[in-house]
Amino acid sequence: MKRIATAFKLGFLGTAMCLIAGPVSIQVVAADTSPPPKTAPDRHLRLNRSSASLADPASFGAQGEDLPNGSSEAHSAASTTVSLQGGVTRLDSNASDAARSPIQGRIQDEQRMPFQGKIESLIETPLEAQKPRSESIPPQTFRAWLESAHPQFSLKASQNAPETVICIKGRWDDSSKTLDKFQIPHSKIGSGKLASTNFANTRVIIVDCAGDINNAGKQKLRDFVLRGGYLLSTDWALDGFLTATWPNSIKWNKGTNRRDIVDATAFDTDPVLFNHVVSNAYWKLDQDSHLIHIEQPGTNVRILAKSRQLVQDDPDRAGILAVVFPFGRGFVMHMTGHFDNNSKLAIGNFLPDPAPRIGISFRQALAANFVVAGLEGVKIPTRLR
Repeated sequence: MKRIATAFKLGFLGTAMCLIAGPVSIQVVAADTSPPPKTAPDRHLRLNRSSASLADPASFGAQGEDLPNGSSEAHSAASTTVSLQGGVTRLDSNASDAARSPIQGRIQDEQRMPFQGKIESLIETPLEAQKPRSESIPPQTFRAWLESAHPQFSLKASQNAPETVICIKGRWDDSSKTLDKFQIPHSKIGSGKLASTNFANTRVIIVDCAGDINNAGKQKLRDFVLRGGYLLSTDWALDGFLTATWPNSIKWNKGTNRRDIVDATAFDTDPVLFNHVVSNAYWKLDQDSHLIHIEQPGTNVRILAKSRQLVQDDPDRAGILAVVFPFGRGFVMHMTGHFDNNSKLAIGNFLPDPAPRIGISFRQALAANFVVAGLEGVKIPTRLR
């Protein structure tokens, strides 16, 4: 469980030695180059963390092998880019405004069309007076929700190759557990494997909390979304990954929550992300979840869910739980809290915030709809209230 790390101290027999007579055979084992596991990250380090400047859409070169769905479209590299360590590129300070502008074309216009009309599949529910009790929710409930919300997709979901959905392992969240319950094939990699992973057949990537990814990995994931990929990030990945990758979108406003479960209300709804999602429920947060600040309100960042209780802890007085925004041909969704059950009990199938009428949680249903949209190539309307 996140932040509450129990340190086990092992006693070592420092004075005891094994003396072996005769020649000794020593086996040399390659050292593990991966960084040592960390306990709860130092908040002061997070407050002072600097953001890398990554390449804007106009600066990308042709990388057809990483295009989702096997697309072979290529973009010519802008002459104003300069190379940084780790293969990251940025725009030169003297670059023209044209080099900084977003990509143009019909796809950009289509994905920005607002949704009009009533959402038939949104389940209207009043907010219950008391927050829910943790319940053991079997995997069959998750699968039943998927079959109800996406009957055609659920019939063929098992035929998807595991690389179509990639989970980037985090220290605190484990989205693969929830995907297993939905029976959605996926693969799981460490952030150190990003450079060697081919995204040619990948449609959805999930960056689990805390989102510790180096600059080269951030650039590759930015490329992935630019070319049509769907990316979901959770909780501390806001400060650990997302803000540096899309610096003009959202960031951590240094606020954290006091309650572990807060009320949640569907805010700017659409028929894609709110399919078989309830209008009001509760939402499990983790200890010291990072609260969301929208850099440029009224632009292209849609607020999906808000909390009245979270407003009290939010420096912005907004209480935002989840957002989505387009980038290039793809979409990015971020939510406060986790995609896994995030129960205090490490064993069993306990879910702290089951929503009424759907069995699974509000946050999990919302995130699952985003994953399915990515796998099916369904554009998400950009509707701003």
